[in-house]
Order: sequence, then structure tokens, then C-alpha cells
Amino acid sequence: MQNQRHRIDRAARRATSAFVIAAALAAPAAAHAQGASSQAAAQALFDEGKRLMAAWQLADACSRFAESQKLDPGAWTLLNLAACYEKNGQTASAWVSYKDAATSAEKSSRADWATRARTKAAALQPSLSKLSIIVPSTSQADGLTLKRDGVEVGSGEWGVAIPVDPGPHVIEASAPSKQPWTTTVQVGKARDQVAVTVPPLEAAAPAPAPVAAAPVNTTPAPASDATPPKSGSNATRIGGISLLAAGAGGLVIGTVFGLGAKSKHDDAKAQCNADQSVCTAAGTASMSDAHKAATISTIAFAAGGVALVAGAILTIVAPGSEAKGRKVGKLEEVRVDVSGGPGGAGVILGGAF
Repeated sequence: MQNQRHRIDRAARRATSAFVIAAALAAPAAAHAQGASSQAAAQALFDEGKRLMAAWQLADACSRFAESQKLDPGAWTLLNLAACYEKNGQTASAWVSYKDAATSAEKSSRADWATRARTKAAALQPSLSKLSIIVPSTSQADGLTLKRDGVEVGSGEWGVAIPVDPGPHVIEASAPSKQPWTTTVQVGKARDQVAVTVPPLEAAAPAPAPVAAAPVNTTPAPASDATPPKSGSNATRIGGISLLAAGAGGLVIGTVFGLGAKSKHDDAKAQCNADQSVCTAAGTASMSDAHKAATISTIAFAAGGVALVAGAILTIVAPGSEAKGRKVGKLEEVRVDVSGGPGGAGVILGGAF
């Protein structure tokens, strides 16, 4: 049993050693692969920068050289970047890049590149334009922060003429409890000297005092006894009244023609025998007129009765209808009985609630 444990321990130690060796070998391999990828990208950017600079697309060319330098720093890339800046009129950037290229070339034992870079930097130096940011003591508020083109300017640079590229430059000043200040200055192309004085910052406007919230009335509003009429109730009543008027007109017409029918019938009876089976020509005509008038009277009474019932329903059950504050019950049944004939006509209305 003891021998078996020794064999297991030895196997575990060998496996651990193998893992450590594999990891140690894999780490440089991964780093090498990552470095190779960055170098490939840097070379592609460098070649693109050369092509763009030859086409005089200088702004794009300079950005390609700058990205290539970030991925794979080198003196030769810096020399090309400095040359691009110089052609694009960025004299201060070119001067700094030539100086950096000289330092990098010396570390790479490229004396020829170093000499070339120093010569270029020395030739540019007299033509550099400079910008000074002056901060008087009256403007030095607590926590004052200055920025030039978005980059913070330390207090050691205040009042010092710093080489800058020709063109517009934005100066910003800010401090706690102060209103921020900003200005833009234009720097000339060669040997221009520009100074900007930061004024005392004005106090920031005090924050508005919080507005007290109005007290909320939690007492419920008293319920209204009056119930507003529903939308359309007036139109319903008007329609009911119109139907009542039309029904009354129908009853009047029915009455007129009913009386006419009775008169014609009486005339016919005088010119016919007792059972009205034999009549003179005038009696027959009177009897026919009586029947026509009776028919019209019946139809008028029927239409008028229906209109009266419909009008009554609309008027009584319209929303909001009340009688001395007491609600009217629901109309459950409506009856219309119409009768008519040569001797007269009539209509009987009935209903139940």
C-alpha cells in the first residue's frame, strides 16, 4: 500500500511539472503571436501612411503614421510621422517628433537617422510659433483648472511660451463655485507670439431655492346631488317631442277623413235599399268615396298612434328625465289598438311600467 502511494505521488508531481513547463512555453508563444499581429497592423498602417502622403492627403497620412507608432514604436516610423507633420504645417508637432526620432534612433544604434532627425529639428526651431497662458494672481482661484485644446495645462506652464501648431486653439478655465470661461485664439504660421490672459472668474449663480410643495387637500369633495344629464339626452327629448307632434297630426288627419267617410256613408244610405244591396249610381259613388276616406282615416290613425307611442317612449325614458326629483320607472309594455271603418275610426294606447 505504501509503495502504491509513492507511485501516485510521483505521478502527480510529474503531471504538475509538465503543466508548469507547458504553461511557461505557452505564455511566450501567445505573447509572440500577439506581438506579431500588432507588428503586422503597424506595417499596414505605415504603408498606407506612405501612400497617402505621396497623394498629399496629409491629415489622413499623419493619423496612419501615429497609429502605427502606437502599435510598434520605432525611429523610422517617427521620422516619417515628423516629415508628415512638417508638410502639413504642424511645425510644433513635427519639431517634437524629430526630437523623439533622434532619441529612438540613438537607442537603435542608427546614427544616420539620429543625425537626420536632429538636423530637421534644429532647422524648424527658429520658425516655431508660441502661445503663452498668463494667469494673474487675481485670477488664481482655488481649484483653478486650465486646458488648451482639451488638454490640461499644469501651473508650471502658466506664463511660459509653449511651441504650438499654427491655427486656432481653445483655452478653457474653470474652478469650483465659478462660472467657466473659454476663448479661442489664432496662432500664425511662423514665429508668431500669442499671449492669453485669463480673467478673474465670476461667481456662479446660486442654485435656486427649493420650492415648497403646496399642501395636498385630502378631504374628499362632497358628492353632488344633481346627476348631469347624459350626452345626447336633449337630442332624445327633441326627437320624442317631434314624434308626439307628428302623431297628433296623424290623429287630426284620421279624424277629418273619418268624419268625411261617415258623411259619404250617410249620403249613400239615402240612395240605397235597406240592406244597401241595391243603390243608385250616385249612391254607389258615395259608398266608394266613403270606403276610400275610411281607409285613409285608418292609416292616418295608425301612423299617428305609432308616432305618439314612440314619442312618449323617447320623452319618458330619455336619460336625465325626472318628475319632481322622482325617477320614472321603466316602461315594460306598450299596446296600440287601431279601429276604423266607414262609420268612424279610433286608436287606443296602453302601457305598463
